[in-house]
Amino acid sequence: MPSSNLHAPHGRPPQRSGPRPCAVVVAFVLACAIVAPLRAALRAQDDARGAREFIADFYLGLADDDTASFATLWAADATDRVGQLLAHRRLHVMARGVAVRDLTLTNLEVTQTSARADVVYWLAGSAARAGDPLSGFGTKRRVIECVRADGRWRVKREFAAEELLADRVEQVPVADRLAVVREQAGWVPRDLVYVLLTRAMRERGRGQAAAGLALAELARTIADESGDPDARARALEALGIFAGAEGDAARAIALNDAAQAIDGVSPDTRAIVLNTRGVFHSQRSQGEQARAAYLAAMAVREAAGLGALNGGLVGNLAILAQLRSDYDEASRQYRAALVLDEALGDDRGMTTNLSNLGTVEHERGNYREAQAIYERVLSRAKAAGNKDLEALALNNIGLVYRLQGRLDLARDYLSRALAMREAAGERARVASTLQNLGMVERLEGRHQAALDLFARSLALHEQADDKVGQALVHNSIGSAYDTLHRYDEAIASFTRSLEIAERIGNRSRMVQALANIAITERARGGLDRAAAAAERTSAIAREIGNREQLLSALTTLGQVLTDQGHPARAQQALDEAITVVEGMRDDAGASAQEQQRFLESRTSPFEALVAVHVGQGDAAAALAAAERAKARVLLDVLSRGRVTLTGAMTADERAREASLDEALRTLNTDVRRERARTTPDPSRLATLEAQLRQARLDYDSYQARLYALYPMLGVQRGRAPTFSLSDADALVPDAGTAAVEYLVGTSSTQLFVVTRVPGGGVQVAVETLPMGRDALAAHVTAFREAIASRDLSIRDRARALFDTILAPAYAHLEGRRAIVVVPDGALWDVPFQALVSTRGRFLVDDHAFAYAPSLTVLREMRRLADARPVRTDATLFALGNPVVAPSTASSRVSTLMDGGGFAPLPEAEQQVRRLGELYGRSRSAVFVGADARE
Repeated sequence: MPSSNLHAPHGRPPQRSGPRPCAVVVAFVLACAIVAPLRAALRAQDDARGAREFIADFYLGLADDDTASFATLWAADATDRVGQLLAHRRLHVMARGVAVRDLTLTNLEVTQTSARADVVYWLAGSAARAGDPLSGFGTKRRVIECVRADGRWRVKREFAAEELLADRVEQVPVADRLAVVREQAGWVPRDLVYVLLTRAMRERGRGQAAAGLALAELARTIADESGDPDARARALEALGIFAGAEGDAARAIALNDAAQAIDGVSPDTRAIVLNTRGVFHSQRSQGEQARAAYLAAMAVREAAGLGALNGGLVGNLAILAQLRSDYDEASRQYRAALVLDEALGDDRGMTTNLSNLGTVEHERGNYREAQAIYERVLSRAKAAGNKDLEALALNNIGLVYRLQGRLDLARDYLSRALAMREAAGERARVASTLQNLGMVERLEGRHQAALDLFARSLALHEQADDKVGQALVHNSIGSAYDTLHRYDEAIASFTRSLEIAERIGNRSRMVQALANIAITERARGGLDRAAAAAERTSAIAREIGNREQLLSALTTLGQVLTDQGHPARAQQALDEAITVVEGMRDDAGASAQEQQRFLESRTSPFEALVAVHVGQGDAAAALAAAERAKARVLLDVLSRGRVTLTGAMTADERAREASLDEALRTLNTDVRRERARTTPDPSRLATLEAQLRQARLDYDSYQARLYALYPMLGVQRGRAPTFSLSDADALVPDAGTAAVEYLVGTSSTQLFVVTRVPGGGVQVAVETLPMGRDALAAHVTAFREAIASRDLSIRDRARALFDTILAPAYAHLEGRRAIVVVPDGALWDVPFQALVSTRGRFLVDDHAFAYAPSLTVLREMRRLADARPVRTDATLFALGNPVVAPSTASSRVSTLMDGGGFAPLPEAEQQVRRLGELYGRSRSAVFVGADARE
């Protein structure tokens, strides 16, 4: 090949002809310099071609009704992957003939691992059944970002190009935002409206109502300029939501009316607007109008073939069932809505319906389940940054704690909820939390503070035209007046609450007002009016399954009947009340402490039943009733052992018990539903009630059989037999022993003394002490403070407290060497042995004291001890009166014995030898006297 003439450098010999090594290297480098960029360019072309083809396939694939295949195109950690899949599924449920046309990719940027492009296309489609146009179709401007791993492209993020414009809009002052929008060319105003409305609702959910409203107002202006009917309707609908949240119900309805009046609106948008209209009516307790709006929305969707896309409409129907106190139907609807939400991945819908389901369980008195649901809502709301639902969960948890008597926790949660709601400026919800905080103040004795909070709450509810809220607050105001003994004002407030509740047909609020009217009428002496209100309350409460108000009504009715001199009827009502409260106890909370607090606030029916028996002179029956109040939760503590005693049951026995339980639950539900109907069928109701009575009899009979076969099963379940006088035989074994039990009530205290009488039997005496819970607590506190401060007058105080709590029955205790005390309330803080009797002697000088939480628990503890197997391998090593030489006694021993050394203990040797005989010679080593020397 031709070569150039090359001259060698001076002083070096010329080289031989042919390619020289350095020339080869230079040529290779030059070749690489040409080939490497060429290969890189070709690879880049391949990358760009592959990315372009993937993006095109992705958008053209939008038309395929295969969400599962569509899901494989997304990266596992893609932004809003679930929301995108949900949107894809909705698209194909809503529409038919979906097609993507005129696809254009611009501004494609590709690297070896990532790609980004702007995409414009035309999305076509129509309603699945009617062929009507749907919102959201037409020109679409999108931005797609992709990643490549393992040689395959996947979508990392895909969003409307209008999101970028919305970002810029939110960065400028509100007054300049419209100008920023108008400067842009090629943007789709309709899609920008939807982006802005989504952001507006997100800001509202975060508690930033003002910022959300500004975005919604901008969206309305853009929608009006675009002329798109769907965008205009959605903007008006959103503004109505903001107006409703601010308490302006009239403006909210007017804006919704305007949205419905727009011509050319697509079926899906019309259904959304109607659904929102139903929400407005629900919030104003206009159940029939709300139901009509929801059904109209469903009819529009059905006619267009849209189907149920999420749990929203189903959840709204559940709200209506809840408003008419049909809790079974509401629970069923909410759970159905949750299934739909979960299937579509609708997290916000799930959280909302979960919260509402918690409210249903709350209103039914199932506090444990309600609190668990609210905690789930709180966790989900925090994770999503949804301040609105977070505040709602805090408020509801605080309310549950208040009902459980845990006022410190209630105040904490409610205060946090109030701060969030006030920051958001949503008056209706602020009103609700103010009312709940007022209830806490009232329960803690700060009545004027409670009335001030109630007044603020009522004003906000009236501004919002919230009838349910008004009825609730009037009821709370009445309760505050009742506590202050301002009975006329209390009755006026309760009556106002009842009138509002009757007008809107809310039976939950009706029974609440009626129950309080009954209590207050009894307090001011209107026994006939009290009885009528209590009977009406119990009838409605049974129909709707409201156990809380049924308990209150039955207790009041029993007390009124006692006052009127009808003890048999009173006992019947109170027995039913106790059955209700013991059933509710299982839902009071997860821990024994929470259950104890729950029962402490609901001992009224037990106290009333004790009063009935005392009035009839039946002290033994009165003691048994007092024991029912004390023993129930304490027995649960005993039941929390390590062994699950159902394991002793056979498989058939467990299956039979479960079958009977299921039958009982089903019939209870059927009866409640039939009673809740507008026109119940008397024949069907009678049949169901007869079946229910038989099912309950079958269940109770079978459980009685199980408890007979497995006695400890009843103890573990907290179903130990009721305490009776015959049980006292083992607890009061001889004439030298007595048992003293207290039951502290609101205005008086019952003192029971159980002793053995000549002839071997036991008897019960009862005295009524004219001092209730608060006064007794004050006396006990003063006594303990005197002890702590070494008050020189302590002996006089000990004598005074003795006169108050024990002297009326002390005649029964004279000569008893051992006394078992069962205190109650503040009396647990009394050291009975330190009291001074009428003889001027400390009680410890004459009696040995022991304490027990209740006689029933003491009985069960003895049974548990008797049931434990006796160890036969135990051994004994015992010393009696050992001989210790003075020279070997340590100085420490001498000091401890005040220098007196060791002296023989009376009868010690005899006691040790007796122990040796009990264990037997082979299992004992006993040394006494000199044999026990060191």
